[in-house]
Amino acid sequence: MKPTPAKSPLPGVDQRFLLHIPVIFAVLCGVLGVVYAIIVPPLQVPDESLHFFRAYGLSEGQFVAPALTPIPASVAAFTHRFPPHVENVGRITAGELSDALRDPLNPSDQVMVPDPNANVNPWIPYLPSATLILFARVLHASPLAVCYLGRLGNLAAYVFLTWLALRILPAGHLVLFTVALMPMTLHQAASLSWDSIAFGIAFLFCAVVLQARQNSRPLDYRYCCILWLGVLVLSVCKLDFALLPLLLLIRGKQYRSRQTQVSFLLICALSAFAINAFWQHLNRENFLLYKEFISAQNHTNLPDNIWYLYYNTGYVINALGRSVAQNGFLYLTQFVGTFGWLTVKLPPFVVWLYVAQMLLVGLAGLSDFRISRIERGIVAGVVIMGCFGATLATWLWTPDFYIKDAILHNVGTLWGIQGRYYILFAFAAILLLSNRALRLRPFWLGISAVLVILFANGVAIAQIKQTYYAPVAQALEPLKSDQPGK
Repeated sequence: MKPTPAKSPLPGVDQRFLLHIPVIFAVLCGVLGVVYAIIVPPLQVPDESLHFFRAYGLSEGQFVAPALTPIPASVAAFTHRFPPHVENVGRITAGELSDALRDPLNPSDQVMVPDPNANVNPWIPYLPSATLILFARVLHASPLAVCYLGRLGNLAAYVFLTWLALRILPAGHLVLFTVALMPMTLHQAASLSWDSIAFGIAFLFCAVVLQARQNSRPLDYRYCCILWLGVLVLSVCKLDFALLPLLLLIRGKQYRSRQTQVSFLLICALSAFAINAFWQHLNRENFLLYKEFISAQNHTNLPDNIWYLYYNTGYVINALGRSVAQNGFLYLTQFVGTFGWLTVKLPPFVVWLYVAQMLLVGLAGLSDFRISRIERGIVAGVVIMGCFGATLATWLWTPDFYIKDAILHNVGTLWGIQGRYYILFAFAAILLLSNRALRLRPFWLGISAVLVILFANGVAIAQIKQTYYAPVAQALEPLKSDQPGK
């Protein structure tokens, strides 16, 4: 079913601008994303080395990861060369990266590495990076080049998925445009983390659902199949599954009959459950290893944490309140832009500027998005459920001693929360700001958004460079000392 564009009373310049938003996004995201992919030092995105191992294994055909992943010894040495928080080891120079680009891969010389954190993940989000890693292996590229190409594979997939979402979306283009080009979103999109693909898939699913909701013609078989495939993919992609209830936004009149609507929603629910159960069965050994790893590393007992939550809900709610009160701005900074291993932070004024821009496009750029109270409740429920799911995941990892010594004594904040976990639900959350009272021309809203996006990402890139890389004069000192007579 082809999208049916909604009729709009907007002036011609605004209509043309909205039509060009997908292209503008692709250009900005491509340019800024490549800069992030290169400027962020190798393996300096949270858990990037673990995602690297998972993608490398998939490039060798390991759809279900083995307990120990075989990787070249050169790749293992590469991960030690650029450890987490490499800024604490020393500043990186261009010469160091140039040397790393010349290191041989030697794929036949392999070592076995455990990767329980990433091995529980399904293979679908790793497909783009694994494809480029396979290409790099064929070219006998160095481990550093393999890493960069894997990042570019994720970035290309993210650009395509979000570009397609903007093409399909019937309303809220500037909202998605602003969220998708947020510094933290781009930082993740241009990395080996599977967050990049999770974001892109989530954005595309929201667009497909909203288009189905607003289309003037009933859903045909092909569009229902597209929605069903989206359900299958979302069901196994991190917290994306929380977006599935958005299917309830598709009005009954869009189906051929009430029976068709009920049958389709029931099939989607059963399919989501079945695909999850099937994946957990296939990957059951890695799930057990992951549980053992988390228990050993964090001194966590997953079943006990569930019971703590059930019997001590009040303490957990109090801890959530303290977390928001004490760390709310920290979470907001991590949401908008905290880079590397949560080391490089955007200045507070940039964070507030970007938040203000997102609120502006939500309050003044959604006048053409009509949403009823029931639909608003559905969207709000999805956002709350998604945020609760992200918070629950961190609760399950919380060390047992921290729960007993802090949370159950009404002190301390919730452990492990990071603002980037909530990017998945930002688009849906901003849709709740839709109103008919405030309205600004899309062209001027778009110009404002582009300027803020360029400014915020420019500040982010400058801070990343300053944190990780040696000044040019310092980098040239060894070359000067090697000159005769010096």
